[in-house]
Amino acid sequence: LNSTMSLFSDPIILLLITLIPVTLFTLSPPPSSTSGTNAKASSPQTAPHESQSKKKKKQKKQKKNRASVSTAPSSCSPTTDLWTYLIPYYLASLADWLRGPYTYQIYAAAGYPIYKISLLFVTGFLSSMIFGTFFGSIADRLGRKKIILWGYVFCYCAASVCVHFPHKYWVLMIGRILSGVATSVLMSAFESWMISDFSANKQQVDMDVVFYWQILGNGTMAIVAGLLAHVALKYTNGRYSSAFDLSFVFLVLSALPIALLWKENYGNQKQSVRKGFSQALKVIFTNPIVLCIGITQSLFEAAMFIFVFLWSPTLDAALAGESCSHALIFSCFMVCVMLGSNVFSRGRTSRISTEKLLVLTMSTALISLAIPIYFTNFYIILVSFLLFEACVGLFWPTIGTLKGKYVPSEVRSTVMNFFRIPTNFAVIFTVLFSSHLSAATMFAICCMLLTVAMVASLVIK
Repeated sequence: LNSTMSLFSDPIILLLITLIPVTLFTLSPPPSSTSGTNAKASSPQTAPHESQSKKKKKQKKQKKNRASVSTAPSSCSPTTDLWTYLIPYYLASLADWLRGPYTYQIYAAAGYPIYKISLLFVTGFLSSMIFGTFFGSIADRLGRKKIILWGYVFCYCAASVCVHFPHKYWVLMIGRILSGVATSVLMSAFESWMISDFSANKQQVDMDVVFYWQILGNGTMAIVAGLLAHVALKYTNGRYSSAFDLSFVFLVLSALPIALLWKENYGNQKQSVRKGFSQALKVIFTNPIVLCIGITQSLFEAAMFIFVFLWSPTLDAALAGESCSHALIFSCFMVCVMLGSNVFSRGRTSRISTEKLLVLTMSTALISLAIPIYFTNFYIILVSFLLFEACVGLFWPTIGTLKGKYVPSEVRSTVMNFFRIPTNFAVIFTVLFSSHLSAATMFAICCMLLTVAMVASLVIK
């Protein structure tokens, strides 16, 4: 009884218990099939006044609009075909999130100084930048399903094994290289496979509905991952690698339905990797909206990845020697990610444009990461971090919808991975010099990145 009472006296547990019901209470239904441009196009009030030629022009515009693969479904609940994509994606996402809470702690517990830990993180970002770019084009050409199975599942499984050799630095380096490849595949190939598959099969799926369920499930998996990592740490007497063992299991579980149920799909198979790069670069630099989407995504993700490196040591420093459960704090972060995705859903149903939601996300994220520069109180910093994570939850469906709307599907994987190059450069520069920079300075760098991202988001109309 005493241990139970002490558990519920932990402020982090109380925060988590409070946030989860709030999230469930504010949970919005998926975007209605009668909202947005589709509703306007099919409105019975305007249809009688339109000529046949105007109607044909509108139909052609709707076909060209890449925001939705086809007309919205009559039901907003996931169909069987959509679940075929979502369940493996959820399992893959859970495997990825399980690696989040204790990556830094594994390296620190092995006794490595900050500059060596920084080098490990930098290696992962470099791997993502170099190999991830090629994997995007290769996925378009050789098949996204193959790349997901080998580039994501296999690489992440091997990386999970590497953490069991914490005192062999070169093995950890190999693990970080493999993790970088896997992260790039997760960020691009899954989404590209889904959009291409639904387009090829002419399925009646609204992209807003797909992104709603994808982000909702992703946030749920992240919360579960934090709780599972916390329980695993308790039951293994503080063995940080236990979360990576669970990740290995869920990677295998995700691979089974992908291998058995998913059909292979491709981008443009006829063109070489070099031509794929050339076409992707042409799309980026001849379309100002695509370029601004790329700048916004790159710089926001750069700030987010720097935050991933900073949040754990920053909170530890604010506690001044006291201990806290990083896994439970991580779960609180993920609840806020879900809250952010709910804001996206409510914003869509209230007919706030996706472009305006992106500007709101950038400005709020900028404010949230400016707070740790001026305050050292643990709870103030924690609240600012929770606000930033809510912005992350709002960012993913917003940017996903805009990429689906403006970026051509034939080169989407390659374009999305090109966007990650400036992300990784910014992160590498900051993390590499982290031993010479204070936490406040690094947060200031994040704020500069977010300021430029906010300006770029204002251009998207």
